[in-house]
Amino acid sequence: MFEPSATPLVSVVMPAFNREKTIVRAIRSVLEQSVPDLEIVVVDDGSTDGTVAAVESVDDPRVRLIRHEVNGGEAAGRNTGVRAARGRYVAYLDSDDEWLPGKLAAQLEVLEGAPDPVRGCICGIELVADGEAYPRIPHLSRPLEKLLLMGCGLFPGATLLVRRDVFDEVGYYDTALPRFTDWDWLLRYAERYELVLVPKPLARVYRDGNPTGESVENSTRHLLSKHGDRFAKYGHGTERKALAVRWSEVAHHYFRDRDFRNGSRYLVRAFLETPVQRLGMYVLLVDTLFGVPLQRFLWRVMRGLKGG
Repeated sequence: MFEPSATPLVSVVMPAFNREKTIVRAIRSVLEQSVPDLEIVVVDDGSTDGTVAAVESVDDPRVRLIRHEVNGGEAAGRNTGVRAARGRYVAYLDSDDEWLPGKLAAQLEVLEGAPDPVRGCICGIELVADGEAYPRIPHLSRPLEKLLLMGCGLFPGATLLVRRDVFDEVGYYDTALPRFTDWDWLLRYAERYELVLVPKPLARVYRDGNPTGESVENSTRHLLSKHGDRFAKYGHGTERKALAVRWSEVAHHYFRDRDFRNGSRYLVRAFLETPVQRLGMYVLLVDTLFGVPLQRFLWRVMRGLKGG
């Protein structure tokens, strides 16, 4: 068994709340990576199920367990993990997802050879929904900040690998946000640094459950109040397009809750900003409103066209 180093190359931060059924799978996918010089910092965020016992069943000294007596939310769990991290790099893995073989080695090779101002690396994923896996490769463009204004489709909770010292400048995660904690942090990161991409699906993300419309609305308002100057920075057209995407997402989640009054209100607000949006948002709205599995159908068509 590999003995842990006092200063490992990588600290993998894994917050967990009531994940007894999936967390061992997540941990083992890290321990089976070809880079052995790592530690896994599991932060149990006040679980009420058997999560702690599941973590303790993994017999490997590289696994460290830190417990919160009271649930503090995703940002609090991530902050505890980062503060406890001893590695040169910090990586993330949500406790219901998993890494695929070779993920960490591929990212380290790219990141360690990257020029300034790169301090972090992401990769593609396999998105698992309704028992089917769909490859998703993010698109990166510069400036990163402008790309992030349209949303955070980078899956950082399963793919981000970043230098530990970046947190000294960027800061930690905002515990006032019930959602979008990764996105908020990346917007602050993008003030100074860029990301590099390994364009392969090297993590598996399981889609499970949906947030409430109210939580998405509250987080959206908090994010916009905090980063409003960034949305205005790239001109009125970019700002309106970004706001339209945000209000459409709020509408989508309210419609999922069958709250048609608030859903319609935010959909109108989005269209008043601009009716021209990404095709994917219209697909989501059709799925939600009419119960038509249009997104799944289009994924299958695209997979067939690519021969996958």
